[in-house]
Amino acid sequence: ELAGPEKAKSMQRFPGSSERKRASKEFLASVRKSERKRAEHR
Repeated sequence: ELAGPEKAKSMQRFPGSSERKRASKEFLASVRKSERKRAEHR
């Protein structure tokens, strides 16, 4: 999870609400992917 200012910066990059929704979805997907990768390494 990003800290306050960093999160605000990433939100400003996607001004449209639909763009923001898509960006957060892609972000969550990448997070889940990295989590899965980390779990497999154990």
